[in-house]
Amino acid sequence: MKRTLAEFGELWPAEQKLREEVHTGHLVIISDTLPPEDAPHAVRIRASFIAYLALGGCEDCHPSPRGLRLFGAFIEGDDPTPEAETPGMDLSGCALAGDLWLIACRIPDVVVLRGSSVQSLGLNRCHLANGLQADRLHATGSVFLRYLISKDEVFVSGATLGGDLNCKGAQFQAGKTGDALAADRLQVAGSFFFKGATANGEVRLLGAKVGGNLDCGGAKLRAGKSGDALSADGLDARGDVILRGANIKGTVRLLGAELGGDLDSFGGRFVAGNNGTTLFADRMAAKGSAFLQSANSKGELRFDGAKLGGDLNCTEGQFTARDRGTALVADGLEVKGCVFLTRVTSTGTLKFAGAALGGDLDCTGGKFTAGGGRAALFAQALEAEGGFILRGDGIVAESLVLTNARVSAVIDDLHCWPAAGHLAFDGFRYDAIYSTALSAKERLEWLSRQCREGEPFKPQPYEQLAKVFRDMGHQDDARTVLIERERLQRLDRRQRVGRLKRIVLTVGDGLLAGTTGYGRAPFRAMLWLLGFLGLGWFLFQTAVDQDAIKPNNAVVLRSAEWAACSQDYLAGPEMPQLRWRSHDASQLACFERQPEAAAYPKFSAFWYSMDTLFPLVDLEMQTHWIPDEREADWARWYLWLHIIAGWGLSLLAVAGFSGLIKSD
Repeated sequence: MKRTLAEFGELWPAEQKLREEVHTGHLVIISDTLPPEDAPHAVRIRASFIAYLALGGCEDCHPSPRGLRLFGAFIEGDDPTPEAETPGMDLSGCALAGDLWLIACRIPDVVVLRGSSVQSLGLNRCHLANGLQADRLHATGSVFLRYLISKDEVFVSGATLGGDLNCKGAQFQAGKTGDALAADRLQVAGSFFFKGATANGEVRLLGAKVGGNLDCGGAKLRAGKSGDALSADGLDARGDVILRGANIKGTVRLLGAELGGDLDSFGGRFVAGNNGTTLFADRMAAKGSAFLQSANSKGELRFDGAKLGGDLNCTEGQFTARDRGTALVADGLEVKGCVFLTRVTSTGTLKFAGAALGGDLDCTGGKFTAGGGRAALFAQALEAEGGFILRGDGIVAESLVLTNARVSAVIDDLHCWPAAGHLAFDGFRYDAIYSTALSAKERLEWLSRQCREGEPFKPQPYEQLAKVFRDMGHQDDARTVLIERERLQRLDRRQRVGRLKRIVLTVGDGLLAGTTGYGRAPFRAMLWLLGFLGLGWFLFQTAVDQDAIKPNNAVVLRSAEWAACSQDYLAGPEMPQLRWRSHDASQLACFERQPEAAAYPKFSAFWYSMDTLFPLVDLEMQTHWIPDEREADWARWYLWLHIIAGWGLSLLAVAGFSGLIKSD
């Protein structure tokens, strides 16, 4: 490198202007705009001359303490040394006293600042034909690459900046490695601005540390050879990561990243890279929220094991799965706030297995499909301190899995749930239901949508619904649900046994169902008893009308008072003359009119029905009267049935009220 001014010979016009004004510290303007590739000699400056001045120059051309500031020059490489890394500007390992600002300059050769130190570096609006190599650069201030155009890789890996790295509106083109911007292990005390920038190749920020925001809002990123568009695994950003309105083709990697603020992808457009993933944020930890409102993702969004101090907000997002069939994977996600899938349109599985939410899982108005027999929403073992909200004009068109999930409440409209055979929520626990459909009939139809093909009956969803009904004060609905659960469970049991046993169980189950509701409605047995009481009253009164009731006492049957009341009775010469019954009176009525029968209990069809029906009741009817099988044998047969029904129904009622025949 030339060390004296004399070694440069006659200075070029632009060099002479720079020499004369560099001491002012002001911007030295060579031309009004970026020079063309065939720039005239008047705007050309040798790269070695700029390096010479940047390193202090000479006594007559010493730059201002503010540094060197140049605008609109064509910086021409002039180092003919074969072993030189670049014929252009090479300041590797150099310590610059002030700033180095090259604004709107065209630089055809690679700029090398590897290991250099500078107060601040500015390459705004420059055109770099062969990129920038500034690995391990140390800047006490900021590095400005605003609206830079680089046709080759830009390297700032391991650089340490006391201010910002500002690449707003810049354009980066990948080189041989496939990287457009390599900034692994970059340390920026301020923010990294990539807002509105374009990168045709991978932007690498592996292990980078950013004291403020990583702002890629409105950026246009295209993946490099790896299929990744932005690689920021292990990123440590004290502020937000902003992808708001970005257009990205390739994977955005934030694996294990730590964010002091939010991940803001509002309105972003993402298309998956080679691995089918659009956003890879597994194990990411953010103190704020992750915003995907109105985002459009064609590929898999991943938040496996991520931790968010706020919400995961996907409101009005459009998510489309690729080859793996999953549109969003958030298994093991921990969110202190809510997960909003409000008005989301998804084609592919949304997975929240084992996720822990401090608020709601809100699917209001969402339209979820998957295809290929996959679940549209898979939330197995999810734990939410808030509710599961599924209402509005949304619908889960494919399977919904909530097995072993736990939420505080279900807030829904029934039409939003999937059709029969596409709902799985065995082990699903909730404390309340808030819905316009709160009747047992409507909720049993809801439970009937469970997947049951080829599987044994699962009673837990019915028991859970009954518990919630009881806690909400709907006791009758709870009882109805448990009766239906018992019916289905017994039906399932009968389908798994042999034919003979199935017949026996069918009879027994039918009896229990009809009389006590499987022990859940023992009052049914009382209704049956009342029915038999009325039937017996009617039939025993009919027997009286047919003169088919007689004393249940052999002495009375042989007495003259009873015998004389028979139409076939003929008094002998030695028999006393009795008062005969009238022509239309029955033998029973005639007997009861005899003075001698006054001490014998009078027959009452009602009390006789009650006395013979209830086992522990003794009204002296059954011991004194009995149907006469000679006049009406049906009455005697019915009496046995009446007694058996009384015993059976009474025992079932007692067992039902005591809970002895409940399956649980």
